[in-house]
Amino acid sequence: LGVDDGKGTIIARIKLHDPGPGYMHFPVDSERGYDTEYFKGLLSEKKVFEYKNGQTKEKWEKIYNRNEPLDCRNYASAAMEILNPNFDWLAEQEQRGNVYVQQQSTQRKRRRVRSRGVTA
Repeated sequence: LGVDDGKGTIIARIKLHDPGPGYMHFPVDSERGYDTEYFKGLLSEKKVFEYKNGQTKEKWEKIYNRNEPLDCRNYASAAMEILNPNFDWLAEQEQRGNVYVQQQSTQRKRRRVRSRGVTA
């Protein structure tokens, strides 16, 4: 998982102003969890360049103590890339009424107790 590249992609996409490929959509309603604290966490790190032994090394530096929104967005983006869902096909299935509903799992078979050990 390229965590550094993922963070760079997220920061680049946040900067997009016009809807289109890569644009990030967020609900306006802060009641859904997308409040000021969330966005502080999403922007909690910045890329810095360190020069050491004549080499330039880039790293991410925390500028806010809570970075969970950035990490979660990064992991979710990686999962989306790995799964690569066909959204057109899924939308078509939904329009046809073919919506997947997880079945209630059947009751698991209980393990048989062979011995309760020695009792006094």
